[in-house]
Amino acid sequence: MKVIALVGDANTGKSHTINIVYSFLLRDGYDQVPGHFRILGNIINKDFFDILEFDDIMIGFVGMGDFINGANSLKRLLEDLEDRGCDIAICGCRTNNRIIAAVQSYP
Repeated sequence: MKVIALVGDANTGKSHTINIVYSFLLRDGYDQVPGHFRILGNIINKDFFDILEFDDIMIGFVGMGDFINGANSLKRLLEDLEDRGCDIAICGCRTNNRIIAAVQSYP
């Protein structure tokens, strides 16, 4: 799985950009893979987890890359997308060396 990570400090537009990309792909014919959408963290931040598919290409989205440990850690969420067969993952990632390391384990 290839990972596209938007890296930055808090409140720099990572989640907003991911939401825009997600909306554009839906508009351009990608379909949600049923049963994967869920809100991550605070709903006001619009952080979410979902998978879209088009022509046998699956793209996973993780709008929250703030946590090092736990069920919603970026590492676990990326592993979840990989286990579900995603070809590409698009995620946000805070500028924390341990969180960045989770992203760098992918091409």
